[in-house]
Amino acid sequence: MNKTLLSLFKGKLFLIFFVLISSVSFSQTTLFQFDFESNTGTAIPNIDNVIGSPAFGLSGVASPSYTNASPCQGTYMVTGSNWNTGDYYRFTANTTGFGAMTFSFCNRTSNIDIGTFLVKVSSDGGVNWDTVLGAFTPTTVNNTLTTVTFPITSDNAAEVLIEITKLDKANKVDRTFIIDNATLKGYPIPTITSFNPTTVCPGESINIAGTNFAGATGVSINNLAVASYTVNSSTSITAILLSGNTSGIVKVSNVYGKGTSGSSLVVNAVPTITVSPTVASLCANTVQVLSATTAASVTAIIGTGTLTNTANADTATDYPAPYGAWYENVKQQYLILASELTSSGLGNGSVINSLTFDVTTLGTSGIHTAYTISMGNTPQSSITTWENGLTTVFGPTNYQPVNGANTHNFTTSFVWDGISNIVIQICHTNDDKNSGNKYTVNAQSKYSTTTFNSSLTYRVDNTDGCGSSTISYTEAQRPNMRFTTAAPTVAWSPITNLFTDALATTPYLGNNLATVYAKPTATIIYSAKVTSANACSNSVTSNLTVTGIPTVPIVILKKQPDCITSTGSVQLTGLPATGSWTIIPNPATAGLTGLTGSGIDNTIVGGLTANTSYTFTVSSGACPSGTSTSTMINPVVTTTYNGTSWSSVPDLTKIGIYTTSGNLSANVDLCSCTVSTGVNIKVLTGVVVKIQDKLSVNGSLTFEDGSSLVQINDAAVNTGIITYKRTTTTQIDNFDYTYWSSPVSAQKLIDVSPNTSLDKFYSFNLAANDWYQENPNNNMINGIGYIIRGPQTYVAPAPPNFYQAPFKGIPNNGAVTVTIPPTAAALEASALLGNPYPSALNADLFLISNMTTALEGTLYFWTHNTNIGAGLANLGSGAYAYTSDDYATYNLTGGAATGIGTPAAGINNSVPNGKIASGQAFFAGIKPAGGIVAYNNSMRLSTAGVILDNSQFFKLNNSKAEVNSFLEKDRVWLNLYNSQGAFKQTLVGYITGATNEYDNGYDGETFDGNEFVDFYSVNQDKNLVIQGRALPFDVDDEVPIGYKTTIAGDFTIAIAQTDGLLVGKDVFLEDKITKSVKNLKGAVYNFNTGAGTFNDRFVLKYSNKTLANESFETLNNTVLVSVRNKIFKINSYSEKIENVQVYDLLGKSIYKNGKVDANEVTISTIISNQQVLLIKIKLINGQIVTRKVIY
Repeated sequence: MNKTLLSLFKGKLFLIFFVLISSVSFSQTTLFQFDFESNTGTAIPNIDNVIGSPAFGLSGVASPSYTNASPCQGTYMVTGSNWNTGDYYRFTANTTGFGAMTFSFCNRTSNIDIGTFLVKVSSDGGVNWDTVLGAFTPTTVNNTLTTVTFPITSDNAAEVLIEITKLDKANKVDRTFIIDNATLKGYPIPTITSFNPTTVCPGESINIAGTNFAGATGVSINNLAVASYTVNSSTSITAILLSGNTSGIVKVSNVYGKGTSGSSLVVNAVPTITVSPTVASLCANTVQVLSATTAASVTAIIGTGTLTNTANADTATDYPAPYGAWYENVKQQYLILASELTSSGLGNGSVINSLTFDVTTLGTSGIHTAYTISMGNTPQSSITTWENGLTTVFGPTNYQPVNGANTHNFTTSFVWDGISNIVIQICHTNDDKNSGNKYTVNAQSKYSTTTFNSSLTYRVDNTDGCGSSTISYTEAQRPNMRFTTAAPTVAWSPITNLFTDALATTPYLGNNLATVYAKPTATIIYSAKVTSANACSNSVTSNLTVTGIPTVPIVILKKQPDCITSTGSVQLTGLPATGSWTIIPNPATAGLTGLTGSGIDNTIVGGLTANTSYTFTVSSGACPSGTSTSTMINPVVTTTYNGTSWSSVPDLTKIGIYTTSGNLSANVDLCSCTVSTGVNIKVLTGVVVKIQDKLSVNGSLTFEDGSSLVQINDAAVNTGIITYKRTTTTQIDNFDYTYWSSPVSAQKLIDVSPNTSLDKFYSFNLAANDWYQENPNNNMINGIGYIIRGPQTYVAPAPPNFYQAPFKGIPNNGAVTVTIPPTAAALEASALLGNPYPSALNADLFLISNMTTALEGTLYFWTHNTNIGAGLANLGSGAYAYTSDDYATYNLTGGAATGIGTPAAGINNSVPNGKIASGQAFFAGIKPAGGIVAYNNSMRLSTAGVILDNSQFFKLNNSKAEVNSFLEKDRVWLNLYNSQGAFKQTLVGYITGATNEYDNGYDGETFDGNEFVDFYSVNQDKNLVIQGRALPFDVDDEVPIGYKTTIAGDFTIAIAQTDGLLVGKDVFLEDKITKSVKNLKGAVYNFNTGAGTFNDRFVLKYSNKTLANESFETLNNTVLVSVRNKIFKINSYSEKIENVQVYDLLGKSIYKNGKVDANEVTISTIISNQQVLLIKIKLINGQIVTRKVIY
């Protein structure tokens, strides 16, 4: 049975024994037995199972005789007499292949006075003995059986001597000692006949041949168990060596003994190797140096003697001579002991690849023909005979020695086993029988004396001496020499991402290299394998943990240094979106911000130094990314104005300096602006100066009417005085009030209009809900509105004049706040506010910002369009009353004007466009709780950051009403007027964000400022000059229209303007008194009325139909909407449906399907408490159909 047995620790050996004994059957074998039945003078064994023939002999006693008296068995026994001390019976046997032996014999004596005997054995020819039975006295009892056990030294021996020896009582002539059936028994034990290979490396395997391998319990080499073995058969074992096995005898054991090899197995040493680093963490695509360190080449010095051989004395002193040419043919062998090799630095497995002899005097020694060096192991420890069977390591070659070192590089390396003595043979022949003698002289070399015979020499002329066995000299002296050993080779694997250069450009191809450069992209284990010339190898690993690197940051220039911030900033994107990261700038200048973050893939790096180029990497641990593109942070640039042009194109990053007086006729953007001392600059009408930061005026700076100063930085602090002019393009007289607000600080009221009567300066007192007369020497408060009557010099009835108000002071900038006190809710109060800046104010942004705090959401701008009424037909309520006074209105829905038709000179009928001009004051509806009204620079630009038009000043003439487009709006403006100049406008719009309830910011109550008429829509008992309603627009929507008049007569209602969807829609006016419906798109509607308030006479409609309480309706017979069991079904017979939205009457969207793309759609998921719903249907061709249905 084949069985692999592993070397186990001692505690489990009993288990191995049990398995073997239970698996292999063992029986004891009788090696020999002598029964002496031959009855001859020479005893012949009756059983012989050993190698050779066992023998029986005796010493000192008389020749044996054979007796048949009471034998143990058979017929005869051997007997001897005349026993003296030291006499013995001896048995000789070969125990090869056996162990655990026992020896037995049957014996008796004729008289116990014969003395005592012992039994002993020897396996070394009688040099050493082991006593196996000591001092026993034979008995006279017949057939006494004595059995002894042999020691292990007797196992597996070529010759074992067994003696039964008398110890005492000499000259017992009359006493006999009789033995019979002398039997030697043993158990088969392994024998080793050979092993292959004879030289191995640790960890390799050998095949062992022999006998009795069945049931083997162990295999060892040099007394160290192997790693594992497999019993192939009773004659074959394969064993795998441990890494620690060294050269020595091979042994195979079973439970009865062990067999040993006749020679040593040479186990070459495994080369040593270390690697650096063994473990390392690095970033992907970075280079890691990997270095392997192995045993270096060794130079072994053999001999340091100072004696020198002679050159031509023809005596022993000529030799040893490695370059001996005094004779033509020389053969020499040098013995080197293993101890000498070890002390010189060589070890097991050392690979010798060169040999060096030093020549002190060359003389005339010439070429040595067929110079050959051979080497081999030898058992000799003192050389006396030629060693044969050597291996040629150099030559044969013709060699000319030289003075100094003569190094012979071997063509075949010699591997020393670490335990053997070695012989080096030098041989050459210069013999040439046809050319005469070729001897010269011996080259002289130093040699050392030894304590043993260390060299043999044979020298001869005219004969080839290399094959001779003749010895000329045997000497205890040997030439000095040096061995060098081959350094082992190193190979790396895998070769993936390995390079031979530090820049990682030349791939490593697996060749011998101690240092390589790794540039891995992922975690990897590299192995460095060292292999010596004896083919033994060893490996170590380097475990490289590779961390991925972030992507290279993308750099977006955020801001260059400017007059506000002396440093620049960039935005970095593409950063790790998870985990924390750190930005590494180059250069790492002081004061940088935004260099760390977590869980966000971008950052703003601020504090970048001007006139510096930066690159950036990002690290999410130990690994930085690649380097970003470079970004140059420029220094702040200054541009100067010479009165006509700039030194470089101005922009928001440059500092502007006016160095020469002149006019500014084109818009200019600057970071900051300085007017130098003595310089006078005039900004012409319509020109905008846009400044990122502050304005410094050391000379003079005048803004003509309609020009603007826009600033961006709320924190900028202006210095110096400007003059800001605002001209009334509407002519006024001394009875006209204009609503003013100051764009500069510390502006006195009187300085706005110095010739106005001192009691005609007013503000509005919210607490009293009435006008408050101001001291004209008071400063105007920023953000507060005032009314000032025209100069006294503008006396009626002379034609009124234009008026230009001068504002002088530091221009207002940044945050301005006005505190609104609480008021009674019933007052529905309004505050008189004003634009605090020297540029237009975005009304939408102003309202959106303040509707959540203090404002209701509608602004009112004062206008009056005619002179006093003296001499006119309809004088109104007083002799000096205006014939038509009113407030233009504006909120997020839009604006409503106070005049009709194209403006004429002196007439302001503009629709407010949402851009509040500089210097303009206005009323704003306020919340009863009061609050804070806030202004800031963001309101000085449009929602898109565009500079606002600064021309629409009420009490001024403006022919163009711009429409704010940042909301979706579908609107209609209606005018009410008569032929005598009474006028009022109202606006109804369908606006994003509005509902059909009252909404601050979208609905504005009438200010009822017109003395004669008021015109409005009605919703929730509120009279609204502007009403915003919910989207989607519903063609069946109806809006009550009301009016109030103090004069009776004929009036007209007409459309002033439409936009959005209403441009293409009919607009009807239903008169409930006359029972008529008028399409205002076709003509105006004229009617007669008495004085009074009429809120239920008119209805604004878009369809001349009434709502039918049916299950479905049609639109142009193409779109059908039906409802049954709370399920809507919509069919379009002409075009596919693009999308559908459903709203309740408050304008709230309760269903949306944005991708229908079909002619039919069914809706079953609507849940609503409303009975009436609006369905907005958009067809593929863009047509929108709105249906109102009963749910």
